[in-house]
Amino acid sequence: MSEILMEEPRSTRVRNRRVGLFLAVLILLYIAAVIAFIIVY
Repeated sequence: MSEILMEEPRSTRVRNRRVGLFLAVLILLYIAAVIAFIIVY
């Protein structure tokens, strides 16, 4: 059990990084879309 608990933090860190990057990309795209919408209209 101790070995499994020792390995979990690493996997969660990798997942958090991937989720963070994914959210950052979505936010940037959303902001870009809003700015483009304001410029066009």
